[in-house]
Amino acid sequence: MKKTLFRTIMCVGIASMLLGGCTNDDVYNPEAVVKKYENAWEKQFGKVDPNQTWNTATRVTANVDLGSITGDYTLKIHTANPINADAYLLAKTQVNGTASIAFDVPVSANYVYATVEGDEGLIMNGYYLISDGVMKVSKSNATTRAEACNTTVGKEVKLGTVRHPEEGQYGWGDRDCGSIFYLNNVKKNVTAAWKFEDFKPIIGLGAVFAEGINNREKWKEQLGTKVEYTMLSEGPVSFSLMYGGTQYYNQIGYFYYMEDDLKSKLNAKRYVLMDDARPYTNILCEKEAPRGMDLPTWINSDNHNEHMVTGTEYHLVYFDENGNASYNFPKGIHIAFFIIKASDSEYSNESDIVNNQANNFIYRVSYSLPEVNAYYAKYYNPDTKEGDIVAVTYNYGKTTCIGFEDNTHGDCDMNDILYFATGNFEKPEDINPTPTPEPVGNPWILACEDLGSTDDFDFNDIVFSVSHVSGESTATVTPLAAGGTLPAYICFGNQELGEIHHLLGGSSTTEFINTNGSKGTAGKPVTINVDKDFSMASNNMGGFSVKVIAKDNTEATVNITAPGQGTAPQMICIQGDWAWPTERTNISEAYSGFGEWGANYNSNQDWWKTSTGSVVK
Repeated sequence: MKKTLFRTIMCVGIASMLLGGCTNDDVYNPEAVVKKYENAWEKQFGKVDPNQTWNTATRVTANVDLGSITGDYTLKIHTANPINADAYLLAKTQVNGTASIAFDVPVSANYVYATVEGDEGLIMNGYYLISDGVMKVSKSNATTRAEACNTTVGKEVKLGTVRHPEEGQYGWGDRDCGSIFYLNNVKKNVTAAWKFEDFKPIIGLGAVFAEGINNREKWKEQLGTKVEYTMLSEGPVSFSLMYGGTQYYNQIGYFYYMEDDLKSKLNAKRYVLMDDARPYTNILCEKEAPRGMDLPTWINSDNHNEHMVTGTEYHLVYFDENGNASYNFPKGIHIAFFIIKASDSEYSNESDIVNNQANNFIYRVSYSLPEVNAYYAKYYNPDTKEGDIVAVTYNYGKTTCIGFEDNTHGDCDMNDILYFATGNFEKPEDINPTPTPEPVGNPWILACEDLGSTDDFDFNDIVFSVSHVSGESTATVTPLAAGGTLPAYICFGNQELGEIHHLLGGSSTTEFINTNGSKGTAGKPVTINVDKDFSMASNNMGGFSVKVIAKDNTEATVNITAPGQGTAPQMICIQGDWAWPTERTNISEAYSGFGEWGANYNSNQDWWKTSTGSVVK
């Protein structure tokens, strides 16, 4: 129990109303109590940085520019990639070309994760840098229907012929394998970043597409045996190379057709989109290009978890019957793909590929459609008509992935080359075995000392969280812990939300709740109305206060509010994952970096992430 009054004290009545342990001078001279608290604070922690606000939240503004892309889109900003269970939603707003929105983030944050979604699904998703309180979310390199397309058809490579048994006949026949065409001036750009650990739920140990596992067979029912995307409306299609578990030199191409029959697929013109699809030339992990099998090695270690991975986005081109190039694929058209295992060595070059033509070259080209592979296969079984399965597609959350196997008789893990595909086409099944829930608003914890005691500074007397998504008009207040023995009412402005012990289900205001090692059960959330630009990073910590009653049924109260800048606090604001100290554990014992942060606001801003003493988990 805290025994000295602090901040604004209002006592009415006679000496019998005074707190036990307080002198009359304390009551009638509140400045002396304040001074006593501040002296005790300085003795414990040292002088307070004059710039210290005791708030780990800061305000950031996101400026969104979709370039020439217009239409109705939704921007969401998260603390982390939303495929992670611990990602929180920070802001949400509509975008038509451009938009701007401000939101709260931890003061130590360098990146936040943004998604832009329309009717066609995600068109942007990745981490964006925060610089001087501003985050620029740009899609200026994206293609649109009306954008001029400079891509042209380049050289033609003949694939030769292959000997086949003729169906229903004895004997053999020759099949012309056609040609592939290289493209000039393919438009590509750098993607937004992912953290390396974001790939672990997809490719890491025990994940859906773990390295070295026959995922093609394991997930065959969900994945199917072929990959083709059917356009639901006119629009662009792009591929972002983001991962590669291969050491081979491969190329990736595509073809398209209106009629879903074998003849149309065989007669479709085939274009090489990526002359060099090696991870080494398309992916950077913290500005380091992976060589050989680096990525599968890194994915199963913790050394690169926080590193940012950027890939390369390629924009597919549609040529109409007159040969005119456009990024606009017609509604109803089917788009399929092929992979060329150009060399068994990562250190090959294009000349090796071009020279490896005719009869040998065809065996290195594999299609995302097994029926086409069957038609061109060297050893064709007319009874089963089965062909190799070299590509699968699936959704992981809202991200559409296509995975290629570059060795049809290899491990079949289907992650040798992994792309994220965007466009308004029919989306595949989401095969995440444990779907990640939709992120909720980011919580901020307000932890308070009820009467400014000088003997523990455990900051668990009143603990509650406030969650708000910038752009929305409500916020959620959740009671978390009560380590004080006096009635304490959470207030928002002039609105009283309830007494902390009672909100946590306690029968008495003298019991300790959720302060002895376990966070236990939180109290029932309370919804409040706020402005859409409500902020916990404000100098009044969102406008919250706590009214502590010195004794039941008296008018002696103390109002705990956000501390003034550079003063000793009774209320601090911390990111919502924080574990507060156990009962009578000084906050500097629970978090050794706390004192350093208090004395220098710009240092050790992540102090709350590393506990060094007893905390409530």
